[in-house]
Amino acid sequence: MIIDNAHKLQGCRKELKEALNQLDRSYPHHIKIHINSGYRSPEYNKQIGGSETSSHIKGLAVDIHIDDIHPFKVAAQIMTHVKEFCGVGVDVYADYVHFDVDKSKGRRYWTYGKNGKTS
Repeated sequence: MIIDNAHKLQGCRKELKEALNQLDRSYPHHIKIHINSGYRSPEYNKQIGGSETSSHIKGLAVDIHIDDIHPFKVAAQIMTHVKEFCGVGVDVYADYVHFDVDKSKGRRYWTYGKNGKTS
């Protein structure tokens, strides 16, 4: 697996790391997945304005981007190749994709607009 900022996976749960492995295996070997955010402590999550129910706090979510691949294409790759994904969100302004394996929230998809999350 080629992952940039892998240290951001510290605190992430095994099932999330396996989901990342599934995504990684779906791309050619030279593609690098960049981790923008992984596990967040409740304090840090609050500091950056994250949701109190964020899956990042549970170690079940990551925000990623892949150079030269549009976030919507990354999201489609996740939905096609990651068996246990539960949530996929695309931030069209910051060019990242959130995905999680948090079964407590059910399967959902969304985009982030200029004013936050939209369905």
